[in-house]
Amino acid sequence: MKHASNFALRALLAMAIGVGLSACGGGGGDSTSGSGTTYPLQAAYKARLQAGSARTLTISGTCSGTAVEAYTPATSSSYGGVSGYAVTFTIAPVLNNCTTLVAYSASTLKYYDASFQAIAEVEQVASSPAKTYYSIMSSSGLPAQVAVGATGQLWAANRFSDAASLTQIGTSVATYEVQDDSSASSVRVLLTRKTYDTAGVLQGSDVITYRLGSDATLTELSRRTTLASGQYLVLTPS
Repeated sequence: MKHASNFALRALLAMAIGVGLSACGGGGGDSTSGSGTTYPLQAAYKARLQAGSARTLTISGTCSGTAVEAYTPATSSSYGGVSGYAVTFTIAPVLNNCTTLVAYSASTLKYYDASFQAIAEVEQVASSPAKTYYSIMSSSGLPAQVAVGATGQLWAANRFSDAASLTQIGTSVATYEVQDDSSASSVRVLLTRKTYDTAGVLQGSDVITYRLGSDATLTELSRRTTLASGQYLVLTPS
């Protein structure tokens, strides 16, 4: 039987994109709970948002395949009366002979304030006219500087099925963790996003692993999306 729930589709196609580029601004302070060199996480993410990207990903895990992903450079926009920027993320996956998961193209429109603090997201799977609206209720943003051992919450959001935020369908929380890397000039940054239904039951999680250099270069190494069923996909830049 194919797992084609609304969450599964988002988890496979849209949510993993969202973790990595949805909390760039804010923070302001440093996070140096580990000893040693600090690294410019906030500046590295802001640069990614402003540059945009297009690439191919290799899919492994419960199913295998490929995906083409792109996000537009940040452009001036507004949401809920707040002026700032918007970035559109798209992903088009192809799964090879997969009998347990269904793949559709998806897009996520992300809104930021003038300092690139995340304020809202709108997700849509190409096969459906329905959209999911993320209203970010609290956002700390990424710290300006991080060191090994640093952890924290990026934001917490309520999810709705309508733009007026009348029908809530769940919540979502994003966090970060900084780990040691094999190189003395870089660290690994793990961004995790967990999504829950309205009863607080975990529906799935996404973890993206980056390498952050002391020169503010930020390289994605892999991302893993895991559903409550135990099914998972690992997406690796080709």
